[in-house]
Amino acid sequence: MLDSGEMYASFRQYIADTNKADVGLYRLEKARNRGNWIEIDGTVGPVNQLGAFDHLNGTAGAHLVYSRFGERGWFFSPAPK
Repeated sequence: MLDSGEMYASFRQYIADTNKADVGLYRLEKARNRGNWIEIDGTVGPVNQLGAFDHLNGTAGAHLVYSRFGERGWFFSPAPK
């Protein structure tokens, strides 16, 4: 959760029929008593793609802290709107 109260999460979806998986970053969109996870453009794709989004590790103020597949370290970016 960001300082603003916005919530983000990373999800992996495994598809048994194809034995493949996708990973991506999502933002919780709240409306009345319901919430929907909205895909963040450019983050959803096959698992294990070099340099692609891999995992949301946390937040720091208004920034998301995440990792990229095959790269060392964590990355800090302002949260997308």
